[in-house]
Amino acid sequence: MEKEIEDPMVIVMEPTATEEQIQKVIESLVEVGYDVHRSTGVSHTVLGAVGSPRIVVDPTSLELIGRVGFVVTVTGTVLRIDGI
Repeated sequence: MEKEIEDPMVIVMEPTATEEQIQKVIESLVEVGYDVHRSTGVSHTVLGAVGSPRIVVDPTSLELIGRVGFVVTVTGTVLRIDGI
């Protein structure tokens, strides 16, 4: 069976997120097969997750890790914002 490509995600961390919390989110995504691209700004860190994960990741499960502001899944040309 051919592996499906899961929708990319954008994860916006809260301004108070520690480096340890950010790394935990990154590790969770890499562990299931995502490639993660990080952008660190003045007050927020944004993570882009792309690729073919081995399992489907529920965006709300990422919000439970801690200091995740919100998760946006990118589906085609339409954004679906979860948790807002």
